[in-house]
Order: sequence, then C-alpha cells, then structure tokens
Amino acid sequence: MTSKADDYEYETNDDDNNSSDEDENTASDNEENADHVQSIKTIFSGTPPTCNDGVANGGETDVDCGGPCAPSNPCNIGQECNASADCATGICNDSNQCTGPTCNDGLLNQGEADIDCGGPCTPIRTCNIGQHCNVSTDCTSGLCNSSNLCDGPRCNDGILNQGEADIDCGGPCTSIRTCEIGQHCNVSTDCTSGICNSTNQCDGPSCSDGILNQGEADVDCGGPCAPGKTCEIGQHCNVSTDCTSGTCNSSNQCDGPSCSDGILNQGEADVDCGGPCAPGKTCEIGQHCNVSTDCTSGICNSSNQCDGPSCSDGILNQGEADVDCGGPCAPGKTCEIGQHCNISTDCTSGMCNSSNQCD
Repeated sequence: MTSKADDYEYETNDDDNNSSDEDENTASDNEENADHVQSIKTIFSGTPPTCNDGVANGGETDVDCGGPCAPSNPCNIGQECNASADCATGICNDSNQCTGPTCNDGLLNQGEADIDCGGPCTPIRTCNIGQHCNVSTDCTSGLCNSSNLCDGPRCNDGILNQGEADIDCGGPCTSIRTCEIGQHCNVSTDCTSGICNSTNQCDGPSCSDGILNQGEADVDCGGPCAPGKTCEIGQHCNVSTDCTSGTCNSSNQCDGPSCSDGILNQGEADVDCGGPCAPGKTCEIGQHCNVSTDCTSGICNSSNQCDGPSCSDGILNQGEADVDCGGPCAPGKTCEIGQHCNISTDCTSGMCNSSNQCD
C-alpha cells in the first residue's frame, strides 16, 4: 500500500559543457536533445499520515489501525490485519482479519483455564491432566489439585469418579477403602459391612440379609437370630438351640431327632428313652415316664418316675409267684387261694397244688 507521504522532486541542471565529454555515446544516440538534456526533479511535499486521518496509509493494516498505529489504535473484529498485534483481540486469522477469541484459536484468552480449555470453553473442551485449572469442572478428569493442575482420579480426591460406588470408596477403591453404612453401593464388596441392600445402600447386618455374619450359625439362622430364626436340617450349627430340630450333631450340622441325640424330643419320656424309643431304649429308675412301658423296670410310679420293683407296685416282677406276693415278698406278702405259686411257702394256706395254684 503506497503512502501519500511519498515526495515528488523536480530538479533542473545545465549540463551543456559536460554532456559531450561524459556522455558521448548518449549524445550520438540522442542528437536532437544533446544540447538540452534536462532532468526534472521538483520537490512537492504532501501532508504526513496520521492514525486518525480516515485513510489507510503509513503502513496501517486498515484505516487508522494496526501497523504503526498499534497498540494505541489496534483494529477491531472484521478489520484487516497482518499480525495478531494489529488486533484489539490479539487474534489475526488466516484470512488476515481480526477475529474474536474462540476455543480453538491457540491463545490463552477469554478467561480460559489453559489454552483453549476450561473456563468458558468447558462445555466444548475441558483441560487434560497436567494443564492449568481453576476449578474441578475445568478438567476432563474432574479433579483440579492444590497446585491448580488437572490431576488424575484418586481414592482420596473427594470426587465421585473412576467407577467408585460412592465418593472415594468401593469399586476400584475397594482394596483401599470400602463404603460405610448409608453410602451408595453396587455390590456387597463395596461395603465395609459386606451388605448392599435392595436400594443400593450399604446396610448393617440382619437376619434377612442373605449373608453369613454377626455370629450366625448359618446364613440368617442360629446364633443371634435364634430362636426367631433357627437353622434347618443340614445347615451348620454350633449348639442345639441353633437348630429347629433342636439337634446339632457331632459334625456341626442340624440333624433330625434320634434316640441318641442327647435331646428330649420326638415325644420321648426322658432324653433318648421311652416313648418312640421304647422298647429299644427304655428309661432307667429315676427318669421321667408316662407309662410303665417307658421304664426298663416296667414301673412308672404316681410321680411319673421310673421306679424299682416292690411288693406293692401291682406288677409281676422280681421273681414274685404272683403279682406282689410270694417269692421275695413272702412271708410278708403270701399269695391267696387261686393265685399262682411255685412252692407252698408262696401261699398263705401253705398249700401249692400240682397246678401251681395256692389251694
């Protein structure tokens, strides 16, 4: 662009005496003008350019802006430019026009956290690890550390990220930190309690959580859950009260009732005797009984205890000749006429006939 400040000079010189000597070749070629060679060079000086003359001159990139007028008069958006310094925005695009800041202009401007990221660019472009940040939302990782640099996720960054179940716990942080009761969880291993309930919250142990915990004998039964929830046959047990059957066998499994389980059950008269266990296992003297057949002695007294034989128990036993007479009961209690006898002394009459009857 040509400046109006260019000068035009007109000068007149009389070279009559020197032209023939110095310009012989010129004179021979230009004989008509050999005697009167003039060089016109007159000086006309125009008005010097300024940054407010309304004309693009003096090296300005656009009218009264840029070039020597910058930085006092930089060009506005849309005006021509040669370099970023020509523009008020500091941005001269590839079309040599001043343009406004963008999130891809390669400049740190418009409140960006780092070049073309964060700040107003956040919805379009967040900053990567290692770039400058002011707040966590400036960062793709969501973490702006104390040095104002975008940082990678950690299990102590105070942010819910990297697949954590809750902030800094569970998920990939499980080996370092599990979530406490009330925090969000996805699986039971996210929780310190080992229980992730149906609402995806870490919960405390209960007798219905489906987990073997809190000293239960088996899952949700026995231990602190008994007697409300006892364990069924085949489940693990520690004591008989863990079991619905009341039987915890030597293998620590709840078992069905038997006549050798050491438990008063299944209608037994006493532990493992009488009732369904008789006659195989009858109860001994002093044990509880309901009927005489519960007892090995065959005697269940009025106090419902198995009793030893006597001469007044109403039972033919202990070698008596007949019920409660003769044998060891004689002579105190001898048998009357018609009762069975073995010898004459069994009988009150002293006579035992050939039919073994007192006569």
